[in-house]
Amino acid sequence: MYLLIVFLPLLGSSVAGFFGRFLGSEGTAIMTTPPNLVFFGIFLFIFIFIFRFYSKKINKKSFRLGFFMHLSLLFLISFLFFFMRLYLLSRLGLLFELCFAHLIFLSVVAGPGLPLPAPSDPSSSSSWSEDSFELEVLSEPFPEASIISTNKSDEVSLKNRILSLENQDCIFLMDKAKGEYWTEIKNALDQAPSQKEYIRLIEFENRDLQIRERKHSCFSLFQQVLSQEPDLAENAPYNPTEAFIDFFSEKRDELDNGDKKKDELGRQKEFDSAGRDRKEIEFLGRVEQDIRKYRSDSIYIKQILRRVLNY
Repeated sequence: MYLLIVFLPLLGSSVAGFFGRFLGSEGTAIMTTPPNLVFFGIFLFIFIFIFRFYSKKINKKSFRLGFFMHLSLLFLISFLFFFMRLYLLSRLGLLFELCFAHLIFLSVVAGPGLPLPAPSDPSSSSSWSEDSFELEVLSEPFPEASIISTNKSDEVSLKNRILSLENQDCIFLMDKAKGEYWTEIKNALDQAPSQKEYIRLIEFENRDLQIRERKHSCFSLFQQVLSQEPDLAENAPYNPTEAFIDFFSEKRDELDNGDKKKDELGRQKEFDSAGRDRKEIEFLGRVEQDIRKYRSDSIYIKQILRRVLNY
């Protein structure tokens, strides 16, 4: 009995490890996302609660069934802890790697300096110059190791969101073939020269994809309104789809060119690209809510079609 209690968590971790290898890196990244871990933890908590409530009745009816339930519970707990360990290691691994790289860098830079030999006579001037050059090279700071830790969960999330837009025939993916859009993003991430640049690319692609997703959602609502009231599209001398695209392109141009604020000295100070992206995401959210609520009476529908109809 005691041997089983000790051995079963090891068996659960081993099976979880084999299961992770079977899923691959992307499948493991999905399993170790916080929502999935929380869901599995809630499921396990409910299972424990129900089991504790009925454990006495189960043991009275069948000791073997109760024993099997105990072992299954211990097995599932070890299974959950294995994936939690993977998640924590993936999050803390970057911190440890960066600290280790800095320690290597500091140990090389802070090492004892080499004594500079003084030339004894003019005949040794050539050897002195060679030695000086070698010492200068050795005294240069050792370059810090470039260690890049990839975020598999974020990459899988981006890939799945892009795939979802492609399956919905989204017009905001720059007319690229299926799979091409993600391939270009993945290549850029793989070729990131530093951890800082990798994080910047991940954050940028996430914001950019949010903008495309919200535009697609607004466009879907826009098409629903036009299908319910076909006169809006039939009487339009200008393609409503092009008018929709031009409307949001002009709004982005306004953010890029005119979205400025004054600093403490009264000078104009531009927002950074991330700030403009966030403002565009907020604007698209307001447009989506307004069209969803007011349909053809939405102020944004009228602004979009004003370029094709006279209101």
